[in-house]
Amino acid sequence: MSPGPVERFVPAPVYGRTLQGLSLNLVVQDVLRSAAFLEGALSLRVLFQDAGFAAIAGAGARIMLHADSTYGRMPALHRLASGAPRGGGVEIRLLGIDPDRAAERAPAYGGAVLLAPRDFAHGWREAHLADPDGYLYAVGLPIGDPAGVPAGVRLRPLRPEDAETVLAVIDDWWGREIRSRLPRLFFEHFATTSFAAEDELTGELLGFLCGLASPSQPEESYIHFAGVAPKARRRGVARAMYRAFFDAVRAQGCTAVSCITSPINLDSIDFHRRMGFTLVAGNAVDGGIPVHRGREGPGTVHVVMRCELWP
Repeated sequence: MSPGPVERFVPAPVYGRTLQGLSLNLVVQDVLRSAAFLEGALSLRVLFQDAGFAAIAGAGARIMLHADSTYGRMPALHRLASGAPRGGGVEIRLLGIDPDRAAERAPAYGGAVLLAPRDFAHGWREAHLADPDGYLYAVGLPIGDPAGVPAGVRLRPLRPEDAETVLAVIDDWWGREIRSRLPRLFFEHFATTSFAAEDELTGELLGFLCGLASPSQPEESYIHFAGVAPKARRRGVARAMYRAFFDAVRAQGCTAVSCITSPINLDSIDFHRRMGFTLVAGNAVDGGIPVHRGREGPGTVHVVMRCELWP
């Protein structure tokens, strides 16, 4: 990112008078690097930037970045320990930002995911991210917020009649024979914890999720199968269905979700990690990934993933 104004910028005294209430000023080692993180990872708007200063807006916040060299006479600079991460115990909360997207993009802009996206008891799904200087950002959306469902998509419980539709397309969606692994019982007996995503206008099936709250382990739940039509992928459909499942099983008293996949399905593993799942230690390691050999019968190899649900 090259230095210079992103748009026409008003003189400093004029801009200063536009600020109201709380605004943040962060002393950073590289203004352009930090501005790139806020814009690229958190989708904030860069109003102006040069090597010494940047003005950022978005999510109801105003953030200003100052280079160390511009803050030499200010007390804040002298409180920074040499080489230590900046920010201390300050947590900058920006609510109104998709935490899953932000967590996915943060590493590409020099940031780090300190806490993967998950649902919290205070009603927000959020992620905790560190920027290149170590400042801590907590970003999120309200749980159940319509903003979590992609535009033009409607979620509803699965119905028994959906079985024919799903089973007719599932092999094409996967590119191999897979329908034998999805029994009709999910459509007939687990409708309260299984979901369909459909086009809001045409009713066309865009995705489905089959899951259950364990009847023998009341605090456990399990996602057996989830799929998204190829043309609807990377739109947030799977994420919306997972959030709906989390809400449904949490309402039934569940505190954890588990699921399995193949160790060659790296896209699935990455997706689940972004959703807050961790990989459960198994009886072997395959390509650096813990696996469970023989879990589903002789010769089988699976990755087991688990996500703790906040009450």
